[in-house]
Amino acid sequence: MAALWALDESRWVAYLVVGILWLLTTLGIRLFVPHARNPKLWGVPLVPWLPSASFPITIFLLGSIDGKSYTRFAMWTGLLLLYYFFFGLHASYDTAK
Repeated sequence: MAALWALDESRWVAYLVVGILWLLTTLGIRLFVPHARNPKLWGVPLVPWLPSASFPITIFLLGSIDGKSYTRFAMWTGLLLLYYFFFGLHASYDTAK
């Protein structure tokens, strides 16, 4: 989607093709992939529609930011990965036992 955003002419045709492909692949996931279980108390709403829509939206947003934003994104990602490996992973292991 980010690459299609740069097109000047017939942008709507490309969006229509990508939108139809997204719709058909998500429908295929919904129809042909069996559910492991149905949630009893809480579950993600509109599965697989909402998760599959979030992927191209994220790609579009990442394709439309500048270099400084990528630097901040990389710094925060690194910091939060360190936090996860030093604290979150240990806490989730203790919770599992």
